Amino acid sequence: MKLQELENEADEGKADLYYADESHVCTEGYVPYGWQFPGEGVSVPSQKGDRLNIFGMTARDNRYEGFTSRESIN
Repeated sequence: MKLQELENEADEGKADLYYADESHVCTEGYVPYGWQFPGEGVSVPSQKGDRLNIFGMTARDNRYEGFTSRESIN
């Protein structure tokens, strides 16, 4: 079913339509790039840290449902 069809059904009261996304925050350091002088070695020590997964859904009328979990969200 196409998105427009789902939106039409929601407008007609035939379905509750939510838009969803997930994300996470963690205490593990992340440095995707950096700068150093030629020949200079640079490292960023890190260790596995805590992670909090976040899942949220919102409807076009601003209704929100969401939760957090330390477990994987599949």
